[in-house]
Amino acid sequence: MLTKQESFARFVSRFSAVLVLFLMLNVCSPLIASAASIFSFQFLPASGEVYGYIYSDKPTLSVSVNDETYGTRSVVQNLRPTSQDWQGLFYYNLDGITNNGLKNLMPVTATVYENSIPLYSTLNNVIGNVYTYEKSTVPSPPTGLHATISHGQWLVSWDSENSPFQKSIRAYWGTSGNYGESWIRSSQKELSLSYVFGAGPIEYQFSSIDVMGNESAKSEKVTLETAAHPDGYHYQGNLHFKGMTSDGTKIIVKDKENNIIQSLVFHDKTISGQSQLGRYSIEGYRWGNSDFPGYDSLVYQFDLPNTDYTIEIINSEGDSYVPKTDVWNSAAYLDYEGKFATVNLETISMASNFQTNPTLQFSNKESGHWLEPKEDIVVFTPTKRSKVISVYFPYDSWPIYGIGEHNTTTVQADKLSISDFQLEKKSNGSYLGISKWSESTARKGLVSFELEYPLEANQQYVLRMSPTSGKNEIRLPVWSGSKFSAGVATSNVALTYFESYESIVHQLYEEVRTVNLKAPSVPNTIPTPVIMGGGGGGFISSDHESTNNGVKMKENASTVKKESGADGKEISRVLLKADSFSKAIDALKATDKDSKTLTLEIKDAANGAKIDIPASSMKEAIADKSKIILNIQSDVGNYNVPVSIFKDLASKLNKDLNDVTITISVTKASEKSYEALQQANPSIKTLLANPIEFTITAQTASGSKSEVNDFNGTYVERKIIVPNTLDTNTTTVVSYDPETGKMVFIPATITQVNGKSEITFKSSHNSIYTVVELKKSFDDVKEHWAKSDIELLASKFVVQGTGESTFGPEQQVTRAQFASMLVSALGLSPDASSAKFKDVNATDWFAGAVGTAAKVGLVEGTEGGLFEADKDISREQMAIMIARAIKLAGKETKSINEEDKLARFGDGSAISEWAKKAVAQTIDANIVNGLTEQTFAPQANATRAQATVMMKRFLQYVQFIN
Repeated sequence: MLTKQESFARFVSRFSAVLVLFLMLNVCSPLIASAASIFSFQFLPASGEVYGYIYSDKPTLSVSVNDETYGTRSVVQNLRPTSQDWQGLFYYNLDGITNNGLKNLMPVTATVYENSIPLYSTLNNVIGNVYTYEKSTVPSPPTGLHATISHGQWLVSWDSENSPFQKSIRAYWGTSGNYGESWIRSSQKELSLSYVFGAGPIEYQFSSIDVMGNESAKSEKVTLETAAHPDGYHYQGNLHFKGMTSDGTKIIVKDKENNIIQSLVFHDKTISGQSQLGRYSIEGYRWGNSDFPGYDSLVYQFDLPNTDYTIEIINSEGDSYVPKTDVWNSAAYLDYEGKFATVNLETISMASNFQTNPTLQFSNKESGHWLEPKEDIVVFTPTKRSKVISVYFPYDSWPIYGIGEHNTTTVQADKLSISDFQLEKKSNGSYLGISKWSESTARKGLVSFELEYPLEANQQYVLRMSPTSGKNEIRLPVWSGSKFSAGVATSNVALTYFESYESIVHQLYEEVRTVNLKAPSVPNTIPTPVIMGGGGGGFISSDHESTNNGVKMKENASTVKKESGADGKEISRVLLKADSFSKAIDALKATDKDSKTLTLEIKDAANGAKIDIPASSMKEAIADKSKIILNIQSDVGNYNVPVSIFKDLASKLNKDLNDVTITISVTKASEKSYEALQQANPSIKTLLANPIEFTITAQTASGSKSEVNDFNGTYVERKIIVPNTLDTNTTTVVSYDPETGKMVFIPATITQVNGKSEITFKSSHNSIYTVVELKKSFDDVKEHWAKSDIELLASKFVVQGTGESTFGPEQQVTRAQFASMLVSALGLSPDASSAKFKDVNATDWFAGAVGTAAKVGLVEGTEGGLFEADKDISREQMAIMIARAIKLAGKETKSINEEDKLARFGDGSAISEWAKKAVAQTIDANIVNGLTEQTFAPQANATRAQATVMMKRFLQYVQFIN
């Protein structure tokens, strides 16, 4: 739903001719003078659409237009307001109202009605084929100004009436253009200003600001002259007891020689009076239950002759506090006459920590866990009587901004009742009644429980889910990680914020970034194993077992130990026994199954695992160019590693594989890498608490290491589980460089399974990966036919705009731009070193993409060794690059008859011979289509929008996106 400002911005971007105008101008007199309304809207004859707004004091309106030929036609009847502002004015959003009966009209006037009574009528203003209807006036400055002193403040008032659309008054003073602004109601005709001692005579002028930000001229000047010195000093301070007894609190005034000048004892009754020094008062306030003894806070005030005094506070338990003073040069707001400078005293809060730390019951539970009946929440022992206990369920404290569904506890308010909780007093097993529960509107997951009777000091309590509670009421964050926070507090009122300095908080305990939530187990996608052999002479292996798609290693085929990984987190180190692994591969090769998958399941590895495999056990499979897939399954994620990627390993290491150990790692990346990503991309929301790092290394017995990062163009599949439902249009898997924070699109599809999201992503290299959410839009595609495809691929980092807010959809796409799109769509990393063309410099923005495109065979240069980056690309050139990308993506294409596919195009003979196969293939795949049913236009150029649509179709065809 658009606000009035958003509507205004939309008019400017679409029509470049709209002003925010009031309907009070006498250009065309209102039909009913007492009505208060402003409007500005546009009519598009071609579509019959209306865009704009009305601001009015009427609760329902209708709009019509009048055409010379067709007469009066209704735009909308009995329109209800979109919202109502703080002054009671109604805002009507007209954006997108469509009426087929208005198409092709050329209205001369537009009229606004209340019921059937016309309020205003205005002539049109035609620019191009857009009809604009609006009225305007300029706010008037206040007149008849006069100033008085009231309660220690200047009070400036005026005689003139305000506009019904008055929003604020702006005050200007001095010669340097200083100003301040105060919101006022349209009926308000006075403004308070601070009285500053010694400021001398200051000239003020005032202007009126309307609801749309229009400013009037400045008023006449008014001079305000203040006294050089105050009559005295008004000391004022606050004291928060946080559950302690207020009765017996002593407040002592001392002079600069530390002599006691005045001493008052508060006995839960207001104290006020006047001494030789001046007035004084002490008043108590309650923030919670009125039946609870004593007060939550005290406000104390003393008028004293100078700033040399100190205040000492002694509570009922004998603790002493001396608040710091802060002297202001402005007058205090007083209920009596006099000009006293303000002395603010530091707010004093009594101790608010539990004497013994409560025990929160969240650590080491699974992320996404639903609290179950009888499940404990917290065990605590208060030292103060309180009638409210508040629990801050686990939440993530990083990033600071954008706390959302993925990293806070979800409370299903519509399913919860007070009977779903129990508060047990441990000493006798009795239960305290809970009269009400509520969740904070400012802090998601902060839940307060109001009790029928106060908690007793120094008694242990347990808060838990009741035996009759449901299993889908409170859900822990769906992220996993060890940096969550949680806490518990007591008070006499439900909490909005969880801060120890809050005056209403009695005691507070928080576990800050130490709560660990385990990752949910990745479901085993391998069907139930089938034991090898049968009724006649088969055998049962001791170290592996048969599955429907291959063989699975048993636990006794490896040894496991624990070691420190990133940030000192414990990971599993798995050493596969060479003999057991060789036998499993032999068994796999002996099967007649089409799928040959060898599964290694790593259990109890919440932070990941490293698997050491003797390369000697795979030597024969590598030499045979086997299609065996190693399926690594862990709590962090699954990794399907083709044995074929190791085919050049021996030559690369210059070693026999008998001397090599291959280590495959699937681990959570370090906290620093996550923070680097957040800092480099603050506007992008990450959906994994920890990025996941996939690595493969080969190490010889002598200790030399080599990373296996490039898979020779093979897209290797990985799989992770996110325990909530994701939006496939805005969710993207990316690889990123922790040094720079730069992100690269990674092909991925998302499947929803039982409320969780199973993400399968493919990459031809190893990296650090995470899942992000982004919804990108551009101002110049809001009404474009390709809007959804452009926003989809921009949100996935496949296409870029020409600027932050512009895409240039109708610009011709160049060879460099299209190469960049394809490289991004394939999830390939830029490599400027491979750009060997004479006209491509390493500093060119496209050098990395063109270098990668040349390296993998997507592009070729001219005979003269040029790339011609800025040349517009032809449609047949795009087709051949897409066909090469299809092959690179590993998509098998069916055999097609080129002549049959191209026969329908009258210009088929104009397609270059070298491009005909690619054009036919991309047409068959529905990626590139003809410009019309009969023409292909092979040498024609394409726009950036058309190229983006082709990219989307390509990604879906090769199953790189949903």
